[in-house]
Amino acid sequence: MKKPHELKSIIDEPKYYLDYKQKELERRLSEFDLSEEATTEIKRDHTKEMAKSKALALMGTFGEVITTFLDWNEGVNKDITDAKKSMLLAHYMDKVDDQQSSIDKLKNFLLEPCGNTLFNKILRILDDSPPDGDLIEHLSSALDFIIENGNFESLFDIHKFSLSQIERLSPQALSVLSDYKNWPIFNLVETVRQGGMVKVDYHVELAEVYCRDKKIIEEPIIQKVAYSIFELKRAGFIEGIRVNLDMVKATLTDSGEDIIRYLSIK
Repeated sequence: MKKPHELKSIIDEPKYYLDYKQKELERRLSEFDLSEEATTEIKRDHTKEMAKSKALALMGTFGEVITTFLDWNEGVNKDITDAKKSMLLAHYMDKVDDQQSSIDKLKNFLLEPCGNTLFNKILRILDDSPPDGDLIEHLSSALDFIIENGNFESLFDIHKFSLSQIERLSPQALSVLSDYKNWPIFNLVETVRQGGMVKVDYHVELAEVYCRDKKIIEEPIIQKVAYSIFELKRAGFIEGIRVNLDMVKATLTDSGEDIIRYLSIK
């Protein structure tokens, strides 16, 4: 079992971890003779029987190489998966004051069939994304919210649907959504309205003002934030409301209100 600081380093710096593991893979591959001479030796044989013998020998080498790749990847995947799961539970434990109570509640949650199913749903969401500290924080908040509400059987369908909604969004979009209280009013001259609701895209304008307020000046990050806002609008979690002649404010829809309860609010 890896130590806590090792698990955290895998989450915080996954590229460095893979760079480190690359050396192990290269060492293991260096044990095989994969030279051009070895791989073309079969072509120099003149009899079918000899060629067949050489092919089988060569396939044995390649088979070992394939097994090496698969074994290495299995080990790396296990390390990353274990790190994500461990950090998820560590973040959950950090959210409660009474550690013993949190342990008892988590135990009861896992022992209840509906609770166990919801827990594994959270793990699948975690497993389907690269290591991401923000996603782990949001999913630990979702875990805390579900456990604290109890009644896992009667609330099962609601929680399952909400987790499916969360699964639709990127970690970046979840973080932008969780910061909804700090979204600024922004200028949008050209609008198409239905009632008070703005019906044109506004993700670029909102992202620029939002990032400026956050002291973010890097263009690639601003573009990612803009895409996250577009993602939230497309999923139906936010809508633009005209507040005066040229100013618009993005607000949560009912669907957005439903899932914000599960997230770690900034």
